[in-house]
Formats: sequence, structure tokens, C-alpha cells
Amino acid sequence: MSININNKLVFNFLVELKKKEIHPVERAEIIKQYLKDEKISVRQLARELNIPHSTIQDWVDYGRLTIGKFNQLIKEGMTKKELHRTLRSERTNKDIEKILGNELNRKLKLSIQLLTFDMDKPDYNSDTLRLIKELEQTLSKLEAKINNKTEDE
Repeated sequence: MSININNKLVFNFLVELKKKEIHPVERAEIIKQYLKDEKISVRQLARELNIPHSTIQDWVDYGRLTIGKFNQLIKEGMTKKELHRTLRSERTNKDIEKILGNELNRKLKLSIQLLTFDMDKPDYNSDTLRLIKELEQTLSKLEAKINNKTEDE
């Protein structure tokens, strides 16, 4: 599926974004605006430009910085490669957090179903009580972390 490009000048300019002389933050802003205006995804644009979508995503990652912050980090001694790796790592970690969060929710739902199912069985013993206490402590810690995280946002 090819994207509809109304303005060939804009598209040609996007092709020129591959050049290293363009400031990474400016490149990110241009690409993000283009994606928004054209209502297309990073993958669609990558196909159209015939470059890996990960390259475009890496370019877009720089949009999380201001030009001033980018320049300050470079001035303080961070290389562009280190900055790139940091931005990519932050994005990847957020994706992993989301995946792990979904997996945790799935496991919690399953645990609740199992506990509910087992409540009618009289097979409980002291080991069951110990495990329930451990579960309570773990859930309290999880609740505290979730509360701290939502307060930070």
C-alpha cells in the first residue's frame, strides 16, 4: 500500500533528511509533523523512502530532546552514538515495561481465578497461610510501586 503524497517537494525534502548535516532534533520534528499531517505510520514512511523503519524510529526518538538539550549533552562530552543508544534504550525499556505490565495483569487475573476456584476446597493448611501472607506482602509492594509511578506521571 503506497502512501498518498500530495506534495512532492515535501517528499523530496524527506528523502534529503538522510543527510548527516541536518540537526537530529530538527529532523525528528520534521518527520513527526509529516507523519501527523499525512496520517501515516513510521513503517509506511520507511517503505516509501526505502529505508529501515528502525532508522526512522531512531530519528524520531531525537524529538524527545530540544535542540538546546541535545547541544548541551554533546558539549558535556556525550557522543552522538551514546546519545542515540540512550534514546533507543529508553524507548525499548518503555516497550518492555508495557509488555511486562500486560503479562503481570494476565498472571494476576489467572491467580484470582485459581484462588476463587480453590476457595470451595477444604484442603488448606499452614503452607497455604504462609503463601497467602507472601502474596499479601508482594501485592502491597506492587501497589506502592504503582502508586509512586502514577504520582510521578
